[in-house]
Formats: sequence, structure tokens, C-alpha cells
Amino acid sequence: MAFGFSLLLLLSQPSTLHSQPAAPTNRVLHLDGTNSYVQLPPNIFDSLTQATVEGWVKWNSMRSNDRFFDFGERNREMYVRADGLQLTFLITTPDGTRQRIEAAGILRSNEWGHVAAVSGPAGAKLYFNGDLVGSNAYTGSFSGLKGLRNYLGKSNFRATDPTTRAQMDELRVWDHERRPEQIRENLFKTLAGTEPGLVGYWNFDDGTVKDRSAGKHDGTVLGNAQFVEAALPEAGSLRNVQVAWVSGKVTRPDGGAVTNLDIIVREGTRRIASLRTDQAGEYRVTVVPGAEAIQFTAVRGDLGGGQADLNLVPGEVRRIDLLGALGDGHAQSLPLRQGHRSTASRRPSRRQGRSGSAGATGPGVAGPAGGAAPSDGQARRAAASMASPSAAARSGPGSQLRST
Repeated sequence: MAFGFSLLLLLSQPSTLHSQPAAPTNRVLHLDGTNSYVQLPPNIFDSLTQATVEGWVKWNSMRSNDRFFDFGERNREMYVRADGLQLTFLITTPDGTRQRIEAAGILRSNEWGHVAAVSGPAGAKLYFNGDLVGSNAYTGSFSGLKGLRNYLGKSNFRATDPTTRAQMDELRVWDHERRPEQIRENLFKTLAGTEPGLVGYWNFDDGTVKDRSAGKHDGTVLGNAQFVEAALPEAGSLRNVQVAWVSGKVTRPDGGAVTNLDIIVREGTRRIASLRTDQAGEYRVTVVPGAEAIQFTAVRGDLGGGQADLNLVPGEVRRIDLLGALGDGHAQSLPLRQGHRSTASRRPSRRQGRSGSAGATGPGVAGPAGGAAPSDGQARRAAASMASPSAAARSGPGSQLRST
């Protein structure tokens, strides 16, 4: 009888064997592309002479107006956008000159990717999944802009531009240039909001656009923007990205530069980027080498031609100059003149993997195939040769008709 009573008492006690705390729910910002976006307060970053804007993005479609963020106003703005498989980071100078970093063949639809856009005295840099994928020598940042309209998922170019179809999470703005190892270290972490230098932090977990940093720059939800449960990638699951660095100049037979000319980049028959020559006739782009040869084609209206089949190698720096008669009113094809090829030196480098991940390729980090991305010094030299402020891209005639 005593045994039965003891057994009854034991069974009546509440069990604690499986009462582990539930993992916090991760929510993300969901934008459906039908005039749905987030607006942050104006002028919140105007004092920053250097900055890093980073976060996770999963584009459902990748139209040329599909912004991750667009801070400022038309012709005085900073943004990151998708355009097909192309990823573009743009920042304008105070006089409206458009400084770009363009990475070809890097995006995939319905795939989470981490984007970090760095600006400031050391030049602009673009990182994807913790890997350096582009740079520009321009040394300005938010302090050269007027942040009147700060959007997530909406363009400042035209009020009628369609809004973005995407999901976003863990948006962070820092008041300094984050180093690649700092970016990689925090890829899979939720922040406290009190980290030094953090001036904006929106993680959407409470179903709002509340700023969890000390800045308290809470946003406003417009249209049908929603907050949905979704899992971000885990360490070790990210796609590894390595790029080749390509630049060149388009000139007429008399040596004059062909400015404001569209350059189409294709892998096989698939377009992976669309560029435009600057006021010096220069173009620059990084390319993710694929299974098929890369082609560069110069186009102006019905005029154009001149393509090259290129087998690019991750980590190399190559110059490809085009010589033709475009721009003089004659319908001549544009034959290709391939310039010198300069391959970045590949010294043995220290592998710096992400926590739990394989094959991170930032500056000086060997990739899974053994190719090395440029070191910090090589990246700076590539940036200087590929995008100097004196040869900056300025919107030319007719460019106001195209969202750039």
C-alpha cells in the first residue's frame, strides 16, 4: 500500500524533463512588390563620414529597381539593388556624380544572401556572404548626401518605380568601415543593440520596424509589408563567391573616348550585367566566372557589336579595351581589341573561415578551388585602377530615362 501511494505521488509531480525554453521566433520583413516598403526617419545618418550598411536579403524577383535599401534622394543617394543576376552598390558625390560597384552573375532568386556596403576614407567596398566582390576608390559616405527619404524596398529614382519583391532581415548600420573579419564574425549572430558603433539595428522579430540600437530610429510600414516567420541560413550553408576583376575603355579609331555607352556582359547567352561607360570611356565590373565563356558587348541603340569569349579565373585582374566607331553617327560594328591581361599575384594566404563555415573568401583568403581573392593591398590597387574619382561615372545624355 505504501509503495502504491509513493508511486502515485511520483506520477503526480510535474515533469521537467522536456520543458526546455523554446527557441526565439525569427521574423523577417516580407515585401510583396505591390507598393509595400518601409520608410525610416529622414537625415538619421547625415553626419557619418564612414559607414557600413549590412543585412540579409532574399529577392523573389530581380528587376532593375529592386532595392535592398535606398537612402537619400534622387541623385544624392546611396543604395544597393538587384538587376537580374547583377548586384550594384551606388553612392553619389555631392555634385551628383554616380560612383558604382557592379558585380555580375552573383545573385540567385529565392536565395538568402548577406550584403554589406562599406563607404568612407578607405574607399567603397561591397561584400556578399562575407566575400569581397567589388571596390571603388571613392572616399565619401552619408555626410555628402541628404538623407531625406530612407527606404527599405523602394527606389528614390521615380515615385512610380515598382517596389521590391523580397524578404529582409538583420539590417544594421554602423558608424565605421567594418573589416571583412568583423562582417563574417557576426553573420549568424543576433545583436544586443548596444555594440560600439552600431547606429541602427532592425531585426523585425517583434513584428515591427523598431530600431534596437541607441539611435531609436523606428521605421514606418507602408502598403502590405508584413513580418513572417522564416529561418536564415546556418553557418556552413552559404554559397561561396569569388570574382574576377575586369575593366576597360571604349575608344573611337581617333582615340577619343566613347562615353555613356552601354556594355552588356553575358555568360553564354544569359545576360549577367549591364554597365555604362563613364566620362572617360571607362567601364569596370567584377564577374563571377561560370561554366561558360564571358562575353562583353558594346551597344548604343541599333549600333553595336564586338564581343570576346573570355575564360576568367577567380581572383585575376584583367583589362579589356574595345575599339570602335560608335558615337560618330555611322552604323559600324564595334570590333574588339583585347588589352593587356594583368593577373593579381597569388601568394599563399591564411584561410579565414566563418565560424562553422567552409571556404570564406575575403581579402587574402583562399577559396575552395584554390584561387585567391585580392588581398587588402591588391583590392585597393584594383579599386584605384578600376574606379578613380577623376574618372567617375556621371549621368550622361538620356540617362535620366534609365534607373541607374
